Amino acid sequence: TTPCAGFAVPYFEGFESGQTHGGTISGCISQESTSGSSSWTANNTSTTYNRTPRTGSWNAYLRYGNDDWIFIPVDLVGGTTYTAEVYASQDGSGTSNADVGISYGTADNVASMTNTIVASTGINSTAQQLRGAFIPAASGTYYVGINGYMNFSPWYISIDDISIVQCSTTTSTDNQTACDSYTWMNGVTYTAANSTAKDTLVNAAGCDSIVTLNLTINNSTT
Repeated sequence: TTPCAGFAVPYFEGFESGQTHGGTISGCISQESTSGSSSWTANNTSTTYNRTPRTGSWNAYLRYGNDDWIFIPVDLVGGTTYTAEVYASQDGSGTSNADVGISYGTADNVASMTNTIVASTGINSTAQQLRGAFIPAASGTYYVGINGYMNFSPWYISIDDISIVQCSTTTSTDNQTACDSYTWMNGVTYTAANSTAKDTLVNAAGCDSIVTLNLTINNSTT
């Protein structure tokens, strides 16, 4: 079988095309089971056990008693920051009996999933956004793997709205006015006006957020 070429980024997957209801997720998305006899299954009409798609008309689910992966091939540029995201839920209310994680590697198998993007995270009955940033060392085709585990307590894990995108750096200005001195988020204490100091944080997308200080100092009188 000829391997699929890597998808271009940005990549979005809602299982809205190319799938058969009740069939194993197919196409260029491959799978591997760590335990259990089931696989990630395409869903178009089943809504019981909290399997209603988050958006659109399709999603994918995994039955109880399974630990399974799906692998998505993507072409990435070395040294570039990307984010991978998936929304996951189950039909139980606790988080100890089902979890989902995201990793990546150079082949579509569990042994190659050596780079963690989002550690395995307990999920509940509300669609949870799991998102993390990662930087491949070299350019090439990589496989982003999404792993789902469920014990025998609830029935199904559901996933939807997968995305793999290049990070976009955001910028903002922090306007501050202080008397005599001001200690900013970078730990530096300023005693004079400053409009050039910068600090780099992480934004909601897991990407760099560069903040510029705009500080006015009013000197006290004695």
